[in-house]
Amino acid sequence: MKTFILFIFFFVNINQCLAHSPTVVLVGERQLVGSPDTFFSLGKLSVSGHDIHISHWESAQGVNEVMQTLTAQLPDDTLAWSDGDLMHIHWTTPEQSHVLVVAPTTVERVSFFHSSIGMSVGQESRSQVFNRDLRKTLSDPSLRAQLMMDIRDDSVGSEAVSLLYTSQLSIKNLSQKIRDLLKKNNWLVTEAPKIQPYFLQDHSIKATQSGAMLQIDLVDIGQSFMYINLSGKLKP
Repeated sequence: MKTFILFIFFFVNINQCLAHSPTVVLVGERQLVGSPDTFFSLGKLSVSGHDIHISHWESAQGVNEVMQTLTAQLPDDTLAWSDGDLMHIHWTTPEQSHVLVVAPTTVERVSFFHSSIGMSVGQESRSQVFNRDLRKTLSDPSLRAQLMMDIRDDSVGSEAVSLLYTSQLSIKNLSQKIRDLLKKNNWLVTEAPKIQPYFLQDHSIKATQSGAMLQIDLVDIGQSFMYINLSGKLKP
């Protein structure tokens, strides 16, 4: 009977210790306070060749307790500042720059939003080579175009690149020049005009090459814009 009582005693104490042990999530090569079952991460993104990771999670603790724990978990040279109820935290490693936002949602619950960006440009994949060559094509002076956005997304298992350009040419001239340049660079080009009542002019250009699929949407809203999407499994 004594043995059984001792067993129950140790079993209850062990469970109490586990129940009150701090939970952590692995973010930016660090273990930070939070509930692992609330953790969500989005990776395989990049901007201009720099890898980006975005994460979100929560903690069933008050903000004061959370901040005391974070103080011990983050580097000594961490920068922190408040913006109303939000706490912004920034630190760097040789490979990445990290930003963590701590947002109290209730008295006993806190949300975390973390983002990191690679400090160096990663090694080019085959789709990135395609992206670079496409950008070179679209930088032809005859298009009079300026790049405004360059985003790569590998999160769905099939690399996708989105580009946004603005041009000084009319949609009609821009459409023909793009078709000519793509054909010159061995793209199989088709065009599928579509009716879009919200824009004065609207053209779509579709093309394929080596398993890659390219779609360029041209719109005129007082200025010509080119939205480019490059996707698909590229053939070796």
